[in-house]
Amino acid sequence: MIHLGGETAVVVPLTEYRRLQALDQLASPHEREGAEAAATLEEYREWSAAGRPGAISHEQARRLLLRHDGCGSSGRPERSIRQPGSWTTPAV
Repeated sequence: MIHLGGETAVVVPLTEYRRLQALDQLASPHEREGAEAAATLEEYREWSAAGRPGAISHEQARRLLLRHDGCGSSGRPERSIRQPGSWTTPAV
């Protein structure tokens, strides 16, 4: 394995690469999906075994995603909620 630009890569002989490319082209969408799921699971297991590097707590994720800076999840300032009494027009 080698590390390039923050990614881990594998060097394989050209014949092996071509064989894998042919298998990918011949696989059905269902088989490809299963292979991708298996690869993702293996990646998760390696990440978990390595102590979950880069993981953040639920509270940190919540702060990042919800941006506790007066803006909602859309990034726009939240509108105040009007109370029922403010829906009526003043008597003239």
